[in-house]
Amino acid sequence: MQQASSTFFLKHQKFLENLIKQSNRPNATVGDGSLADAITHTALTGELVGGSDHIQKGRDFRKALKRTIKRIQNAHHLTGSERQSLLAIANQELGKLNQALKKAGY
Repeated sequence: MQQASSTFFLKHQKFLENLIKQSNRPNATVGDGSLADAITHTALTGELVGGSDHIQKGRDFRKALKRTIKRIQNAHHLTGSERQSLLAIANQELGKLNQALKKAGY
């Protein structure tokens, strides 16, 4: 049973990692390259990042994170510690994004 649980954990972990990776730019010149930093930069300075305010992408990413959090919460094949580990990562990203969108008025 433990091996099956680990397989599901790795599947959810990889999905979450890929989702977060899509919202980050490793060679970005603003902040740490995260979508949240791009939104915050525009909110504080009025300057677009890469020609965009990133608001719509941020709102879409927030929806995707919320769906992923629900999926993890309902994943009965994960152990409690696996679930908590994944939720901690997802909720941290959601928190950063919510703060940025709030600064931008969303």
